[in-house]
Amino acid sequence: MTMLDAGPTPELMSEAALRLQRWVSGCYPGPRDTALEIVAEPGADLGPLLDSGLVTEDTWIFADRETAAGLAGATPATVIPTDGSFRFSGDEIVLADEIYIQVFDYSSIGFLTVAGPTVVRITGDEDLAAFLADADRAVAEGVFPEQLAHPSVQLADLTALAASEVLGGASRLHLDEDGTLRTGPGAPAGAEAPEAVAALDGVLTPGLLAEAHAERPWLARYVRALDAVRRLNSRHPGSIQVSGFGVRFCEGLPAGPVEDVDAPLAVAVDGRPHVLLGAELRMFRVNREAAVVFDAYNAVAPEEAERLAAQALGFLPEAVRQLHTAVAERLGLPTGGAA
Repeated sequence: MTMLDAGPTPELMSEAALRLQRWVSGCYPGPRDTALEIVAEPGADLGPLLDSGLVTEDTWIFADRETAAGLAGATPATVIPTDGSFRFSGDEIVLADEIYIQVFDYSSIGFLTVAGPTVVRITGDEDLAAFLADADRAVAEGVFPEQLAHPSVQLADLTALAASEVLGGASRLHLDEDGTLRTGPGAPAGAEAPEAVAALDGVLTPGLLAEAHAERPWLARYVRALDAVRRLNSRHPGSIQVSGFGVRFCEGLPAGPVEDVDAPLAVAVDGRPHVLLGAELRMFRVNREAAVVFDAYNAVAPEEAERLAAQALGFLPEAVRQLHTAVAERLGLPTGGAA
C-alpha cells in the first residue's frame, strides 16, 4: 500500500488530483471488473469492499484520515487521506492537506466565483432543468456556460449525463457510510437504494434524463463539446466556437449538432479553425478551405457534403473531393467522410 502520510510528493499529489478528477467526471476508457478509484464517505466501512476482489494495486482509495490509517497493510491500493465530502452543495474535500476542492450544485453556478478546483454536480430535477436550458442555449446561440468552461471547474457525472454506452463498470466507485456502493455520489444521505446503484439514480425522477435525451438527440454531443471547451481553455484560452453550436464553417449544414457523439470536433479558437480528434482532443490547425470541407463531411453524407462545400467555396466538386482526401489523410480519418 502507498499512503500519503509522511509528506506527499508533488508527483503523487498531481496523480491524486488527476485520479480524483476522472472519478468526478465518470469518464473511463471502458468497463472493468476492478476499481480504479474509490471515494469513501467519512466513517464508511471498507472491509467488505476490500474482500470483494474489486481492489487491486491499480486502485486509488480516497478515505477519511482514520479510515485511511486503518488500511495500513490491509490493501495493495494507494490510499489518500481526505477531509470532507462530495455529497452536498457547499461541501469541501481536502486531499492530504494539500488540495482543496469545493463542491456546488448546478443551480448555483450563476453565482459561482471560481477560486480553485471546483466540482459542479447535478443534485436534483431542478439542476437538470438548468443544465438542459444551458444546453439549449449552446445549440441556439453558441454560448457555453462561462463557469463550466473554466479550466478549474469539473462538471460531475459526464458519462451519466451523456448516457454513453461505454461505461466504466467497476472502475469508479463511491461508498456510502451505510455500505451502499454506487458509481458516484448519486443519492442523498438516508435514501433507500439497492446494493449497487448508478451515478444519478436516486437524484433524478426516474425516466427524466431519458426523456431529455429523447427530446434532444444531440445532448451527448453537447456534453462532449462542453468538456472540450473547458479543456481547451486550459491549453489555449480565448474565444472558442464549436461547429454545430451556433456556428458552422460550411453554409447549408444543419444548424444544430447532427454528428455522432464521438465524431471529431470542428472548432475555432480566436477565429482560427482547428479539428479536435479522439478522447484526448488532439488538436490540428487547418485553413479556412479545409475547415469548410471537413465540417461538411463530418456532418452529412459525402454526396451532400461535396455539394455544400463546393457551393460554399466556389470550387468544382473534383477539387472538393481532392481537398477532403488530403485533409482526411492528414488527420488519419477515413477518406469516405467522418459522418
